[in-house]
Amino acid sequence: MNVVSENLIVNIEEEIAADGRYTGGKGANLAKLFHILGKGNVPYAVMATTEFAKILLNDPEIVDSVTELDVVLAKDDEAEAKKLAKKIRDMIENIKTHPELIELLEKKIEIMKERVGRNRVAVRSSGITEDMATAAFAGQFETYLNVKLESSSVIKYVLKCIASAFGWRVIDYRQDLRKKKILELSEVDLLKQGLISVVIQTMIDSEKSGVAFSIDPNTGNRNVGVIQAVYGLGEMIVQGKESASWTGFVKEPEVKILGTLPTKSPQKEMMVYDEKTKSNRDIPVGLRDPRVITFDEANQVAKHVTSIEKSYGKPMDVEYAVENGKVFITQARPETVHATRTVLTLFKLTKKPKEAPLFVGIPVGTKIASGAVSKAENPEEAVKEIVEFNKKGIKPMLVTSMTTPDWEVVMSLEKVSA
Repeated sequence: MNVVSENLIVNIEEEIAADGRYTGGKGANLAKLFHILGKGNVPYAVMATTEFAKILLNDPEIVDSVTELDVVLAKDDEAEAKKLAKKIRDMIENIKTHPELIELLEKKIEIMKERVGRNRVAVRSSGITEDMATAAFAGQFETYLNVKLESSSVIKYVLKCIASAFGWRVIDYRQDLRKKKILELSEVDLLKQGLISVVIQTMIDSEKSGVAFSIDPNTGNRNVGVIQAVYGLGEMIVQGKESASWTGFVKEPEVKILGTLPTKSPQKEMMVYDEKTKSNRDIPVGLRDPRVITFDEANQVAKHVTSIEKSYGKPMDVEYAVENGKVFITQARPETVHATRTVLTLFKLTKKPKEAPLFVGIPVGTKIASGAVSKAENPEEAVKEIVEFNKKGIKPMLVTSMTTPDWEVVMSLEKVSA
């Protein structure tokens, strides 16, 4: 097999990189962003395509194990399915077949190293079922930040990313989509299609970063966008370690910043890459601005987000990073909470409760609900709480300090009232 002649590894500039069949949801969106916003606004990336994964995973033991996984899933045997999933992940991470693929990847990594002039990358999984308009796999596939741009390190994490396609939460979510008739392909069908791509993306030294929405995530108002910002890497938001500032903007008739709602308390530390300490860095007291993002930076983000939405023709969820006052767009995906709605319905509480509120915060969604309250700090804890309430025939209202992409699966269980 002449691997060089096939579309196994492509760069962000190539037309094929924007085809999700080859580069998955995240990879295809990244390539589209590169063409929408132009060179210099999206970090350069190289992608190991689904064709790469298809050949790599064409291993008899892996195929047999995934075929067995389909049988076990059909029986709803969760314990056995989890064992099989771990076995499959271990086989992929330690795979020794197809050395020609690894050799090709090594060459591409060396070329990338010469081109970008940086020594760190983010290695991100990009599934072919990821970022669907009717489903959200955000936070379920693996991402590894600050990986040294050298062959041994990158290859190690590329294999981990491919293996993450068989993480239990991912499998369980796919199975849930099958039950809802949203996904028809079996696990072995997905395996034969390549299942996943891996994006190797230049790391930006993020002084600030965050997530922006081209739609109000609380009300569904499509002319209002929201920018969340923290100091350092955006993982501080994703992992729920820091609350973010919120900046609002309107898109029509022209992009205009409305103002910023600062964080409740100034952020004291920022997640950065520190090769010596391997820990977060304290933010100097004089730089602890609770607004985090400047007007100019917010304006850059708002204009990029508006351009992205216009190109896609739908509300978008966008990740960005700021380095030396310059905004870089690192990811984008369709917004899934309000995007499929055609009518905006407003709900108003007409009867004021007599008791003082137990919790005050921002809702996920737009409806008014009532019921027992379940407070949980993470998705795993929430699932246990939900199970206990459901045993009593109760759909609880979930309350947490901050939601992250990992909560998508919990909130899709349809076993909670709010």
